[in-house]
This record gives sequence, structure tokens and C-alpha cells, in this order.
Amino acid sequence: MEKQFVDLVAHVFTLDWAMWGIPLSLLLSLTSKRVLPGFVLAALAVAIHHIGHLALPIAFSGGDMGTLPDQIAAAAQKLEPLAVAAEFVAYSFLIIVFSLTRQDMFRPGVDEG
Repeated sequence: MEKQFVDLVAHVFTLDWAMWGIPLSLLLSLTSKRVLPGFVLAALAVAIHHIGHLALPIAFSGGDMGTLPDQIAAAAQKLEPLAVAAEFVAYSFLIIVFSLTRQDMFRPGVDEG
């Protein structure tokens, strides 16, 4: 059981994931002030993450964006549900923590007296 968890983490959370995940989570956390919207934003982040990996190479190479829906459909069939769930949990955590930290940093201080 522990080996499966370690293999899942090593498979999903790579440097490539972190290069997308941390900035995307930080940007999406700026739009949230509560915990519950963080879960909705996490689902959006997972979608942006997977579609971005397909769309950016096409856009940068000047390719035909009309092929993108077919590529998305093909990639969706290859997704592992457990890996997507792990990404959702990670994005939820990052977005909620970044959002709550931002709110805590900018709240008025308590006067000592």
C-alpha cells in the first residue's frame, strides 16, 4: 500500500507539474476568499493544466487549433482517475492555503495595549 502511494506521488508530482501547478495555484488563489470556491478552482486548475499541455505547443508552433478538440478527447481517454484525483487534492490544498495565507497577511493587526 505504501509503495503504491509513493509510486503515485512520484508519477504525478514531477518538476513539470510543479512548474505549472505552483504559479497556476497562486493565480487562482487571488480570486478566492473562502475555502469552498477553492475546490471549484482546483477542478478548473486540473482542466487548465491538462489542456494547457496540449494547447501551448500548438499555439507556439503556429499549428492548427482546430485539431485541439480531437487531441483533448484522445488525451482524456488516457487519463488515470487516481492521478487526476491526486492532482485535484494538490491543487485544492495549494489554492486554499495560498488564499488563506494572503488573507491573513493583509488583515489588520491587533493592537497591544
